[in-house]
Amino acid sequence: MVEAFHGIGCCYIGSAAPFDNIDAVCLPAATRRLLARARTITTAETMRDIARNQSFRRDLYRMGDEPLSPPAHASALATLVLAALPDAPVSGGLTFQTPIGPVEGEATLFDPLLKSLAHGPKSLAALAQATAAPLHPMLLNQATQMLIWRTWRIQRCSIRRLLNGFAP
Repeated sequence: MVEAFHGIGCCYIGSAAPFDNIDAVCLPAATRRLLARARTITTAETMRDIARNQSFRRDLYRMGDEPLSPPAHASALATLVLAALPDAPVSGGLTFQTPIGPVEGEATLFDPLLKSLAHGPKSLAALAQATAAPLHPMLLNQATQMLIWRTWRIQRCSIRRLLNGFAP
């Protein structure tokens, strides 16, 4: 699909399933080492599919070939604002259910982020400063994606329970 969409002027952005975009969460360590040798996006994504035993994909594409420059990407991310939902955890580490089993989110990373978000909406730039040492942008990006993914799963389950007549 990557090549087919490229042929009509679209470029691959990533998976529509957030956890699929974070190799540390969805792939065994040995597979992550092999991915470093992949020469094309198509090869890397095929390797990911095989490692996850994934037969169905939902991917995101956009028109145009040029990705944002690193400074423009960092600037766009820095202004993104996140807010905690009413029943979100307010501290501690988190456990994420992933295709390769439960993954523990370390309290040293997630506790300061959760505590900061418990006090109101925060930009990613503000969250980067929430820890004792400022977070590397890639680590912050992955952590916030994991928080969004976890919250989305909780809310989806709550909605399903409501539709089935259960109390939230």
